[in-house]
Amino acid sequence: MSKALVKIGSKKYGLKLANLTVESLKKQIIELSKSEQQGNALIKVTDPNGCNIETNQHLRRLVKDGRLLFFAEFQPKPTKKKDVEEKKETTTSLAPSSLSLSSNEMKNPLVLLAGAIKYKKMAYLQNVKNDLILLQKLFKEKFGYQVFNTFNLQNISTESLTLNDLNKFILKYVLNLNDNTNKKSYDGLIF
Repeated sequence: MSKALVKIGSKKYGLKLANLTVESLKKQIIELSKSEQQGNALIKVTDPNGCNIETNQHLRRLVKDGRLLFFAEFQPKPTKKKDVEEKKETTTSLAPSSLSLSSNEMKNPLVLLAGAIKYKKMAYLQNVKNDLILLQKLFKEKFGYQVFNTFNLQNISTESLTLNDLNKFILKYVLNLNDNTNKKSYDGLIF
């Protein structure tokens, strides 16, 4: 049996993970927080990286890796008939058929590709490498767009990507957008 923590808002609760299923995890979270979350519905449970825990396999991998801090989010349940009707009206008014969408054709978008192929705790991801190469080729050769990629086939160190590297990469091109010396006038962004 593994022990874990779940954070709900600013409070942390201890969990005992006897049964490593998402259903069991959610039931335990609801039970632990029922006094504070009365009238609220559990909408999602995430891992430390903010990814939704939706499969038992994901949960088991987190436990195996020792990543035992989870985050739970609740939202109020509609309780009155009026609340249910208001929610229904809001949902209906946002239906795709009632939205007036306008579209603009992009003729010169800025294309930024980012991906990590090598991780400290994961296998080498050859498919990501192939995807980055294919996407760069597609946007550059098929569409004629200017493409910037965090991965460079000639530089093996670009197979890893830290958050700091990603921030620098994005800032480099965002700052150039505001630079008056920039001859390119982008009309969209593909990231």
